[in-house]
Amino acid sequence: MNGSKINFINGWKSDIQASDEKGKFIYLIAEFGSLKSDPKQGVTIVRKVDYKSGKTITENQFLTPSKHGQIKATDFDAFKIGVTAKDGYKWIFDIFDGYREINSPW
Repeated sequence: MNGSKINFINGWKSDIQASDEKGKFIYLIAEFGSLKSDPKQGVTIVRKVDYKSGKTITENQFLTPSKHGQIKATDFDAFKIGVTAKDGYKWIFDIFDGYREINSPW
């Protein structure tokens, strides 16, 4: 995904490198924002990146469960990220599973 389709606000990068299922050393990146075609739709892009080459191995898109505007990462706890929408609505985003809890007290 690129900036031609998404208005990115901020992001998160894992502090540690890990070995994926194929034995490659990777790190994870999550980027937060909204769709340009629908600014009320929040979106997160999660990329698995090869540690040595810096090349993206996989890229997945997660849409917020409901439309509350552009989103940004606001809190971090391991692989769970607090996300706040433009209107103040909050979720917790799990880097592996997407949006799980809605309107968390984070």
